[in-house]
Amino acid sequence: MTAHSRPPRLAAAALPIAGLFALFFVPTQIWAGDTTTKTNTTWSSSGARVTRSERSDDGRHSHSYSYSTDSDGSRETEAYVYSRDHGHWNNGSGSTRDWKDAEDARRQIGVEPMLWFRHGDEQYVVTDRGILDRIEEAMKPQEELGRRQGELGRRQGELGRLQGELGREQGKLGRLQSNIARRRAQALVDAAYGSGAALEREKEAIARQESEISDLQSELGDQQSKLGARQSALGEQQSLLGAEQARVSKEVQRAIDQRVREALDKGLAKRFER
Repeated sequence: MTAHSRPPRLAAAALPIAGLFALFFVPTQIWAGDTTTKTNTTWSSSGARVTRSERSDDGRHSHSYSYSTDSDGSRETEAYVYSRDHGHWNNGSGSTRDWKDAEDARRQIGVEPMLWFRHGDEQYVVTDRGILDRIEEAMKPQEELGRRQGELGRRQGELGRLQGELGREQGKLGRLQSNIARRRAQALVDAAYGSGAALEREKEAIARQESEISDLQSELGDQQSKLGARQSALGEQQSLLGAEQARVSKEVQRAIDQRVREALDKGLAKRFER
């Protein structure tokens, strides 16, 4: 692996079909642990950007990433991946092939943290601490967004659990209503053939249960209304967070381009050859 002077700046080239979807990982710590841990997954979208967040039930594992199909065509890099912590912490933009190439470079060079990027048809790596420190500083807002996305996902998961419980209660209500309808019909049949103390007691019992069912129906309706309001509030927060993610992503891309330009100019970007 040798250093080369900076090549002429290339016009933005059309990426292959596989590269049209820029995969963008919001940097959050990935913990080693039980691979069977259950996770809650949420999806959101903002314009051409889609975000997925996963958070384990025990709250220790979180991972958030997004991908976008838009590009302003003015990037210094066609793709980049910043990696540290043995590849468990990654932030980047590029195709599936780019991510594989970056992982191959990380394993071959064995130095972390490391920035891999593709400039035209050439691949480069940067391990200069000064350049990388400024890149990490620029990425801090994304780390915070990843944390907020994970928290929002946790709240959405809790809301889903409450909605599930409400659904079960509504199912019980339906069964009670079906049962009381059968008893009422039977009471009408019995009344056609006569009357008596037993029939009167049954009518009174039916009336009491109908009153209880009405109260339960009203209570469940109130709960549904409150959960609907919470869902609406979370939806608004997700929309705002999606817009902020799009803005921060562009800022990070500009910062990456600046640091890449500096590394190329100073000879700190080393061409990576397999």
